[in-house]
Amino acid sequence: MGLEYILSKTQDISAIPLLKQIFNPSSVMGSDSFQHINSDEHLESYEGVEPISYLDPVIIAKLDSILDSISDNTIDYNYNAEELNQKNIYPAIWHNDDSPDQVFNKRQILEDARLLKSLIKEAHKEKDYILVFVG
Repeated sequence: MGLEYILSKTQDISAIPLLKQIFNPSSVMGSDSFQHINSDEHLESYEGVEPISYLDPVIIAKLDSILDSISDNTIDYNYNAEELNQKNIYPAIWHNDDSPDQVFNKRQILEDARLLKSLIKEAHKEKDYILVFVG
């Protein structure tokens, strides 16, 4: 993902595993409810149900601190469409046309970063959890 890659570029190596938690949390709930049933029961009773990944308030507080340190200018400076495409960062069709009707560009990365920072900040303020669904 472009945003994950760019955010990681802005940090020292010790912060990268924490940033990766945003997109691939290591905490899950619901996984133990699947440990006591066989595969046939899983398919019949729980079709399509997967454990839910989440970010807890401790992780969110740390992420808020990291994201606060990343300015729009830093993201702007670290955006490089050619690099993203060469490294095959999904979706690998990045470009430099920042017009409002285009996506996969610097404008979209900046908008996504602002939304992410706002979400994390609000969750930190409220001491909330964030459930993470991909699909």
